Amino acid sequence: MATLEEVLAALNAAGMDAREVLSKLPEIATTNGDVPFTFSDGTQIALPGLPKLKAEVDGFINDAEATIKEWWNRTLYVHPDGDDNAPGTEDAPFASPAKALSAIPNGGCGRIFVMGDFTIDDVSLLSAKRDNITVVFDRYPGLDANPKITLNNVRNFLYGSGNKLWFRWVDTEINASGFTAPIGSLFQWATHIFAGEAGNSMLNTLGFWGCNININVDSDYYVYLGSSEFVMRFYQTQINYNNSTGNNLFKLCDARNTNILRFTDTVITCNGTQITDLAGLIANLVRDANGIPRNITSNLIL
Repeated sequence: MATLEEVLAALNAAGMDAREVLSKLPEIATTNGDVPFTFSDGTQIALPGLPKLKAEVDGFINDAEATIKEWWNRTLYVHPDGDDNAPGTEDAPFASPAKALSAIPNGGCGRIFVMGDFTIDDVSLLSAKRDNITVVFDRYPGLDANPKITLNNVRNFLYGSGNKLWFRWVDTEINASGFTAPIGSLFQWATHIFAGEAGNSMLNTLGFWGCNININVDSDYYVYLGSSEFVMRFYQTQINYNNSTGNNLFKLCDARNTNILRFTDTVITCNGTQITDLAGLIANLVRDANGIPRNITSNLIL
């Protein structure tokens, strides 16, 4: 390795231009601006000092972080008269829940403001396939009452693993007619299931806050509000199940998959009768020696 004296000798031998660069090094290290250079041939240039360069790099990083944060934490809007080719902003909302859900990247978060009532007959306008997203369908602040999403023979807003789907002051009406097989989960479906005893779903969550849910069916097949959710929560929500056959084949969840089930100020009716024993609405429920309902896999109290 060369000594300091050897380096200085080499620079001195290189001539005036090398000495010019060497003499400006302290200035480059401390100047929050441009440092001018004049070379032997008359050429003049200016290079940014390290503080200025650091500030520019930091600004680039901060802008990139803001862009990533905005992309991963989306605020979106849907309106029945919107346009799915629009950017999904308040002034230019999307036209379908499916488009809004698709605008949230895997692993991201989103808040979707519902700006009016929707009637959906085509599943392509409703459902999206996503993994590990957290999304809230929320009432648009300018509305005086909850908006309502009516689903006619379509179901499941989300397909995927690890999704957390919430509805906040958004009502849903689900009409399922003419089915000749179990209808299954209405709002969300976990596509990846743990292998093993009973098979816990991969941490999917389904929640409602201040919602009205009306379910209308005309066949004798089981209907699950959510059959593969790890967590289900209900706050100040009204659920009404109506079957024109008069039979009650409604289930909130499947105890083989749901580990946490919580209710606060929530009322459930089946064919006009309020349900007081919610355990009867849980499929594959087991009870311990004291009669307490528990999850079959985790043994947690439901």
